[in-house]
Amino acid sequence: MSTNSTKNKKNNPLGLSQTIIDANQTISKIFLEVQDVAKNSSNLPAINEIINEGIKEVQATTKATENIATVNKVLNARLNELRNSTKDITDHVQVQTKGIRDFALHVDSITSRFDALRQSIMNTSKYIEALQNVHDEITLEQFRVNHLGKKGDISLELRKLGAMDPNQRKEIAPLLNGLKGDINQAISQKKQELFEKALEEQLQQEWLDVTLPGRARRQGTIHPVSQTIDQAVAIFSDMGFSYAEGPQVETDWYNFDALNIPPEHPARQEHDTFFVKSDTNEDKSPNVLRTHTSPVQIRSMTRQGVPIRIIAPGRVYRCDYDQTHTPMFHQIEGLAIDKNLNMAHLKWTLEEFCRTFFEVDNAELRFRASHFPFTEPSAEVDIRCSWEKGQLKIGEGSDWLEILGCGMVHPNVLTACGVDKTQYQGFAFGMGLDRIAMLKYGIPDLRSFFESDIRWLRHYGFLPVDVPSLHSGLSL
Repeated sequence: MSTNSTKNKKNNPLGLSQTIIDANQTISKIFLEVQDVAKNSSNLPAINEIINEGIKEVQATTKATENIATVNKVLNARLNELRNSTKDITDHVQVQTKGIRDFALHVDSITSRFDALRQSIMNTSKYIEALQNVHDEITLEQFRVNHLGKKGDISLELRKLGAMDPNQRKEIAPLLNGLKGDINQAISQKKQELFEKALEEQLQQEWLDVTLPGRARRQGTIHPVSQTIDQAVAIFSDMGFSYAEGPQVETDWYNFDALNIPPEHPARQEHDTFFVKSDTNEDKSPNVLRTHTSPVQIRSMTRQGVPIRIIAPGRVYRCDYDQTHTPMFHQIEGLAIDKNLNMAHLKWTLEEFCRTFFEVDNAELRFRASHFPFTEPSAEVDIRCSWEKGQLKIGEGSDWLEILGCGMVHPNVLTACGVDKTQYQGFAFGMGLDRIAMLKYGIPDLRSFFESDIRWLRHYGFLPVDVPSLHSGLSL
């Protein structure tokens, strides 16, 4: 045997030649190729083809080997091992193939179901046909609830999107949303059609001549008492008097004591005055509904001092009810306190007021001596008038009509208000606003002022724009 053969025997314990080693490497390469094909394919013919080509390559490689028996023995052992490994790979591939076949059947089932759903979504004609059979809004609302409500069929399908495969969700979601939008649009159109149809039917049944003039709407009117108050305030304001107000429920002191009205005076009896029981102190004198607006004069003098010039219009209350008296009526009182005022100032003030209020050039007044606890001297004032055919005329004729009371403020009243009676004096007057309104506008019965008869208010009332002023005239 040659030297090379001896060297090969030392390097190869089995005594194989280099050709056999190459054959083993070829078989190992075949193993790797078979495994690679088995991982990515279930095509068994391809595996067998690789094996056969590998065998042919081994046989060609070992054809020139010296020890054929040894080569065949080793080769057969490796080929048997290859066949066994190939069989295992084949069995594994067959199992995987069956699983893939079953999965494919499952995918086909899911695909069929989604194809049916896709077809159902794309077929919106059934919803449109159902809408055509809707003839009223109640049925239309029921249709909307059945398909788009919380438990509607389309809403339920939308809820299933979360459990779908992303690719399927990407395909189905736009279709469902598009279907929902189409149905919403169809419902809106149907609702508009129903509205127009109902309107058309109403127009056919209810006919209206648009050429007729519109119905006049009555305007509200200003009550004669409110108008009279505004007129009186405008007149006295021009004379320099300020407007003052006070509470309608007064204490006994402001309403009686401070005005020099003694305890035994008839005005302090229950048959003339409304008393209000106090809940806080039973021993205290009860409050009263004010019987005149004179308490406002007391409050104004004690609050702002003198000199002072105010008028105080407002509601007052007395226990009386007949054609010329009511339990509640309106009164206006005036007060002027200064160092040099006298009866002449009082007379001019009242004459100027009557001339302006009754809108006559000559308002002749007559002062008759009288008595009031809060003034000294006191007077009742009459105005010249005439009666012709049942109509009253102010400022002419031979008759006289009482309209107010007045006088110089009593010193005791000044003392009660903290005013120095040796330095200051003044005058006061008071008249019924309802009474002078009756005289000016010819209203026969005082009680009708408070009956809220809309016909009476329309007859005697004033327009809201008839605001009295001296420059534009009291009567507009």
